Amino acid sequence: MFSLLVLCTAATALSTTQLIQAQNWQQAADQLQHDISQQTDETVRALQRTCLGECRVKLHQDAAALDAFAGALGDDASLGAAALGQGRCLARLGRLDAASDALRAAARCGDLDPTQRHDASLEAAACDVRNDRCDRAIAWLAETASTDDARALLAVLRNALDDPSLVEKSFLARCAFSARRDAPRLARVAANAWCLHPRVWDRLDDKINLGDAVAGSDDASLQAVWPQSHALPHALDDGAWVVKPRRGYGGGGVVLYASGRDVLRDAEGLAQRYVPSQLEGRAWSLRAYLIARPGGVYLSRLGVVRFAVDGGVATNAAQAVLAAGVPDERSFGWASRRLKAWDVTWQCMRDAALGIARLARRDDAAAWPATAPRPPKIIGLDFAVDEVGAAWLLEVNRTPGLVGRAAVDRGVKDAVVDAAWGGRVDGGVLEELFL
Repeated sequence: MFSLLVLCTAATALSTTQLIQAQNWQQAADQLQHDISQQTDETVRALQRTCLGECRVKLHQDAAALDAFAGALGDDASLGAAALGQGRCLARLGRLDAASDALRAAARCGDLDPTQRHDASLEAAACDVRNDRCDRAIAWLAETASTDDARALLAVLRNALDDPSLVEKSFLARCAFSARRDAPRLARVAANAWCLHPRVWDRLDDKINLGDAVAGSDDASLQAVWPQSHALPHALDDGAWVVKPRRGYGGGGVVLYASGRDVLRDAEGLAQRYVPSQLEGRAWSLRAYLIARPGGVYLSRLGVVRFAVDGGVATNAAQAVLAAGVPDERSFGWASRRLKAWDVTWQCMRDAALGIARLARRDDAAAWPATAPRPPKIIGLDFAVDEVGAAWLLEVNRTPGLVGRAAVDRGVKDAVVDAAWGGRVDGGVLEELFL
């Protein structure tokens, strides 16, 4: 936020800076687009485009943000903030080779501060690991690693701890080389995004890959809870369809079409049969948590009920924050009391979780040393619930948000993280799934 304000103050009118300070990202983006169209100075325009890219990121519009950052680099190829933003967008979009290249370029930009350059360097290596190019990550880190976390990642990839003091300095090194799991909860949350988890979760995070995996499986129970879906472009019927990016987060880019014939012929992403899901007059969904440990797979009995705001269909908490400042959420405990068919709903969620765990088991390679058990991996599973209580799996999220935004989801997420990292199934939070 601070770096965005600095850029904006240097390149835009006071009104745009005020919009950013108020976190009014859409109006700020609109104003910046107008300012860019009037700007003839390439240096100033590059800064404005970088600010626009950051606003698009805040709106969870990575494809549009990527265009803005690319435009900024076209005006000023040495602008580190634009290179960093570009690399991070590419990484979230799953374009890992290009992301690694962009982040490496950012790490060499002298206008970024040392922390930003170190972060870019580490993130570039993480993209290589996620892309199954560990040798490239090792060569890069051997040249650039200067922080404890970067040196720890290099040690893990080499499967050799040359500096034992890293065990005390880095949670990653501690997990990998001593099997100690003591760390603050936020460190455990950050660990859920480590690049060293099984790469299958990266593939299933891609909605088109997920649809192909479900369709190609022999799991009738999983297929029964997956809505009809098609990779676009595809001829769609007159029914209602939801179109979503193949990769995305925060509900960005999700569009409901009343008829498949309204979807543009050149549209990209995944089209999924719309599951009408109304509760208390609003669209709603369920976020469940699947926990994969080396010794077993579990479904959390704790989860979040999420409501759309402003009459929309996007129930993602990030969209609710953008629209209303705080998400409107309930717990699974509330849902079990409110829904007469909760037993049906839970069984559908359980079938989906079991099916996804079986898909993941087929390909669970991870860049993790044999010196210690792998850390747990928490996966987000999103569901819509129809009028008879059947839950339909909408997508799999490899890095669900695990830091609460309000009281309900904070309590749920804290309990899920604690249970995932616990040595046993604590307090009835987790139900074991037998594969």
